[in-house]
Amino acid sequence: EKSKDKAKRDLTGREIIIKKFADKFYQEEDTGDKGTEIDMSAFRDAIEEVEEENIKDYGDGKNAFFEENNAT
Repeated sequence: EKSKDKAKRDLTGREIIIKKFADKFYQEEDTGDKGTEIDMSAFRDAIEEVEEENIKDYGDGKNAFFEENNAT
């Protein structure tokens, strides 16, 4: 009887939601336990296209990008 208890475990919240709404939403591979792979190349390309006046620094008040590209 104990082996049956181990075989049937409680569902996690994520599993309950996926099971409950499986017919209402499009199917997508569940990668929650594997993590998410992100292609950063598009992000890097977009950053290079940004103009310096759109880059703001809210840290110490310096804008390293502006200082590097507009040093006089």
